[in-house]
Amino acid sequence: MLTPERISVEAGKSQVVSVRFLDAAGRPAAGETAQFSNDACGTYPNGTFVMNTVTNADGVASLPFTASQPGGTVCAMLVSAGAAAARLQVFTYRLSQVAISGTVPEHPAPGESFTLPVQVRMGSYALPNVQLSARVVAGVGSGTVPASVSTGSSGTAELEVQPAGNGDFEVEVAAGALAKRFAVRFDAAVPVEPAAGIHQDLWWAGPAENGWGVSIIEHRDVLFILIYAYDESGRPTWYVISNGTWNGRAYTGAVYSPRGTPFYAYDASRWSGGPSVGSATITFNDTDRATLDYNIGGVAGSKPLARLAFGPPATPAITGRTDMWWGGVAQNGWGLAIVQQHAALFTMWFTYDAEGRPEWLVMSSGTWTAPDTYEGRIHRATGSPWLGRPYDASRFSPRDVGSFRLRFAGETTTFEYSVDGRSGVLPLTRTPF
Repeated sequence: MLTPERISVEAGKSQVVSVRFLDAAGRPAAGETAQFSNDACGTYPNGTFVMNTVTNADGVASLPFTASQPGGTVCAMLVSAGAAAARLQVFTYRLSQVAISGTVPEHPAPGESFTLPVQVRMGSYALPNVQLSARVVAGVGSGTVPASVSTGSSGTAELEVQPAGNGDFEVEVAAGALAKRFAVRFDAAVPVEPAAGIHQDLWWAGPAENGWGVSIIEHRDVLFILIYAYDESGRPTWYVISNGTWNGRAYTGAVYSPRGTPFYAYDASRWSGGPSVGSATITFNDTDRATLDYNIGGVAGSKPLARLAFGPPATPAITGRTDMWWGGVAQNGWGLAIVQQHAALFTMWFTYDAEGRPEWLVMSSGTWTAPDTYEGRIHRATGSPWLGRPYDASRFSPRDVGSFRLRFAGETTTFEYSVDGRSGVLPLTRTPF
């Protein structure tokens, strides 16, 4: 094969796929009819998922492949000629669905080269064979990097960085219009990006504090953080950090506890983000562990966090569903935080109760009842007060209060619910931030 067996193609963009065929004697099989086909993730020049061509004098069959919108799929492509066939795995993506991650060594040596491993991640996938550009952004110091590098079949690009001395600088890595900068520091010796892996996921404090958690959604370098916990009466409440700043591995932002109207009679004009009730910092210790330090309502505390694994390995019907989803300006103030692991979706509905207090409902599991439809049960939980006292996991009590259905269509979804005898249908899109 001339084209790698695993490739990534941006939605709406084209890439030429080439496969060489040989005859029984090992010579180029020229003039053979070759068929290209894929399972509906993109098209060939004839506008369909299947197209024939003829091998050239070197036995090579080539066709441009254009990834379909909106991307976010993993599919198979088959190229066959006679009894011979080659199978490729194709990842299609949009820049809004991916993030660039990497790790600068903690203690780079002045003047000595080092390797900066870089990935382009779409959910749990490290996309293979993505062509990246790289450059040095000079600061006090400077250095050199290759102008381009590929993530290769492993999904990781090994970018060689050569510092010119001991002055700080940045390395910018870009995939098209998506760019990420990594700080090379010889004084503080702290990388901008924590250990390999993106930050968005569900995080919890382990079985001893089961019942509360944190969802993190990441757009570029901005984190949207929701803390799902309980108030002094044990009722579900939530806090939001919608913006913040990075300081090495730590992300700090103001904490808010908004007020609104009940989910069954929502009025965006009555929503109030309110004044900040404190601040919080999440420090990412490594790929899977972090620390939450907070001061909320004058109560300070610290909690260890770890990624919560909830999705058993399975082939997803649709990928790339992790995001904040909302009903637009007319429904501003509430939304769904959806985290996808493999084929499972874990959805937190952050909304308001009858008194306008923040309340969350959880859809922790479900079933794909159609290729674009995911449905299951909705639960409301009570638990141990979270601020200012030890958390008691034995008080966590979820109660089934209804059902939900999510129907996905490209970059939109329809949220159907029935809770406490009230039903609704709400169109949602990804939340820009």
